[in-house]
Amino acid sequence: MAGIGAGLGAAALEWEMKKQDEKEATQRKIEAVAAMSNMEALEKFDDQSTEVGPVGEFDIYDEDHNLGKGFYNPYTKKYGNKAYRNNNPGNITGMSGKLLRGAARLAHNKFGDKGDQIQQVYDTPAAGWKAMYGLMKDKYSKGTIRNSFSKWQSDQKAWGKMKDDLVASGINIDKGFMDLNLEDRMVLMNQRAHHEGWTGAKLTDPSIFSL
Repeated sequence: MAGIGAGLGAAALEWEMKKQDEKEATQRKIEAVAAMSNMEALEKFDDQSTEVGPVGEFDIYDEDHNLGKGFYNPYTKKYGNKAYRNNNPGNITGMSGKLLRGAARLAHNKFGDKGDQIQQVYDTPAAGWKAMYGLMKDKYSKGTIRNSFSKWQSDQKAWGKMKDDLVASGINIDKGFMDLNLEDRMVLMNQRAHHEGWTGAKLTDPSIFSL
């Protein structure tokens, strides 16, 4: 009888362990879904996208040449951080697998830059600024800047810092983006690009706002 009891005890323990493993696996799935950045969700419903062609046709892979100049984008032929080498001052990601807002390529970063591992690549910085403006116009004008950024920015700590900087610059974050005058829109876009890591030239051409 002792042997039977021991067998039943071992079976019960194994069953408990299996149930615990299943519970933990379910929790990991829930956490993974919750961790999906708001920007990925934004992209998923972005109607300004171009379906890509055959797998790999528009994909490029950043390179590490160990030169101390940052990673290298073989398409733009630029070293530096993601925003700069991808001509993407708004850091518009490519997690949806689609070319968004006039992008020419999708850059896969396999070397460990912080943030999303796939990004939109634009032919020129001007094209990147245009894409950023289009995104701001479409997605950040349906409410106040305060609420829109809180909704779409996955890094709330970074948004808090940017919010403080915007207020310090005289930007009324309780207005919508398109309710700002042209000068304030430019200030906001430049500050956001700075927070995204952009190290290229600032946006100075107001003609972008006629798009």
